[in-house]
Amino acid sequence: LGSDDTYKRWVLDPPADTTVIEVNCRLHGELSQMNEENTDECNESQLLDVAPVEMDQFATHLRMLVKYLMLCDGDVIELGSGNYSTPLIHEVVKARGRKLDTYDSNEDWLDRFRNLEDESTTLNYVSDWSAFSVSKQYGLAFIDHADPPAHQRWIQVVGLIQFSSIIIIHDTEDDQYGYKNLEGISGLELIEEDVQHRAFTKVFRTHR
Repeated sequence: LGSDDTYKRWVLDPPADTTVIEVNCRLHGELSQMNEENTDECNESQLLDVAPVEMDQFATHLRMLVKYLMLCDGDVIELGSGNYSTPLIHEVVKARGRKLDTYDSNEDWLDRFRNLEDESTTLNYVSDWSAFSVSKQYGLAFIDHADPPAHQRWIQVVGLIQFSSIIIIHDTEDDQYGYKNLEGISGLELIEEDVQHRAFTKVFRTHR
């Protein structure tokens, strides 16, 4: 937004005669190219010409993740740590007296988040996903681990049906993860999906 003075002027305390369009234009960088005496050139058509910003494909799960973290009770299990998901889940569970158990087969990724480990968050290394299993009950599971063709994520999804009320899966557009095998699986009900970005996200309710 530029300098603090710019932010205060155009957002916190704009001139009395400033229009909403002028404020929005300033935030889009339009007015920075104009003389203050010529602000009438900033009009609604310019706003409509601003191209939408493509979301980082590694963050396209955030809308679903935030929504169901708020809706669900119970602890959270995360398969695959991430720059967007792990710190977010950690902060939510810590604030709400819940717990996060994160599992990853990449130790370098786990090391990125060692500073988050506390009474609310555990980071766990997985040497072999094919042997992975849990025995604890969770309110929500988030699936976003390991890249194909190292393994197929759908196997871990099936293993979590009996242990999590809600399962959120990222990258569901990618056939390499074997997600088509989930079609018709007993105990798994698709309740919502986000397909507006390159990387899709699906949310399932389990029936145990």
